[in-house]
Amino acid sequence: ILVQPAEAAQSAFLDGNSVAISSSGITTLANLSTTFPSGNNLVITIVQTNNTDANNNPDLNPNGLNLTRSDGTVLRSNAFLIRHGICCTNVNMQKWWVAVALDTNAPANVWYVVNASAANNPNSFLKAEAKIIAINGVAGNSTEGTSTAIGTSSTNLASLSTQFPSGNDV
Repeated sequence: ILVQPAEAAQSAFLDGNSVAISSSGITTLANLSTTFPSGNNLVITIVQTNNTDANNNPDLNPNGLNLTRSDGTVLRSNAFLIRHGICCTNVNMQKWWVAVALDTNAPANVWYVVNASAANNPNSFLKAEAKIIAINGVAGNSTEGTSTAIGTSSTNLASLSTQFPSGNDV
């Protein structure tokens, strides 16, 4: 993602709390409301997960973590399995997930939600905490790479051209 913030950009932030991820269904980890006008928003979420039981090894399946806009549009999700241990001694096995999205043409007063659904999570032993920051009034371009095997030499995961003036790319 390459962005160029506007001079009068607005921002909103949510510092979520620790939440037990349900053993079935979807759990909302964080919900950020904004008062932004319609336009482009840069949205960043950071999620920390923690397995709190040594006898269980819960997973977050692909698409088990989602950054979603209020109209249900999924902006980003985890592409791969997030495993919290493979044996019986992995209590407090913590993982991090970061998602960055450029939400183009977002509606006014949009809100953003981080949801989670876990597999192999009896008694909701998997906990999570999410933080969300959104910045309104940005110009930019975004691309999402595809699953790419990484070898022993340099590997291009994604490429993005811009129309920014020289020297303004981030």
